Amino acid sequence: MLRTDRPRQALARLTGWDASLVLDRPLRWAGLLATLLACRPAPATHALAGDWDAYLAVGSAPQTGFEGWRRMAFAHFATTAAGTEGAIRRRTGQPILTVTAVTQHGDSLILTGPDGQSLAARWQGDTLAGTLMKNGHPEGGRVRLVRRSGPYPVEEAISPWAGPVSDSTYAFTEDTAVFMTTRDGARLVNYIASPVGPGPFGVVMLRTPYVRLTRSAGQFWA
Repeated sequence: MLRTDRPRQALARLTGWDASLVLDRPLRWAGLLATLLACRPAPATHALAGDWDAYLAVGSAPQTGFEGWRRMAFAHFATTAAGTEGAIRRRTGQPILTVTAVTQHGDSLILTGPDGQSLAARWQGDTLAGTLMKNGHPEGGRVRLVRRSGPYPVEEAISPWAGPVSDSTYAFTEDTAVFMTTRDGARLVNYIASPVGPGPFGVVMLRTPYVRLTRSAGQFWA
């Protein structure tokens, strides 16, 4: 491509500008753009096949405050001639979702199972997070899959005590709302079950964020 300095000289005489800053700018921007395109990272690729820890949370939408994501399950997927198949299972092996087909659109996936069950999920970095669905509607639970380095060892279910169970030795009284103020000013409400008798009696303290009135536990320990 031939180049002449006459346009530069004419522009310099008319405006007093350095014409090279104007006429060369498109070439400079083109070179910068080519450099940026060459240095950009390759698009991330995700593979579903493999082993995963599954964290579960209640509710189909994020909750305010503490959500309580718990590692209560695991997952394994494999690529076959028919596509990607596998299952999300509880730690004792019971299936949460048996996956028979996977549909992907960009970073979004639909893991489809039987009886209208599915998991509508999206990649978030290396984590797959989604909502459990039933016939296209949220079923009330969310799942996060975090990759494991190896298979999950299935846990054996603990069998309940098979021997005889005695009733409480003592009658007991209940105080269902006993307040306690902590050092930061928060007020905690407590349930206290006390055996009736002269004592002395031991103390068993239970803390839980779930059920406040645990009458069965109070009766058991009393």
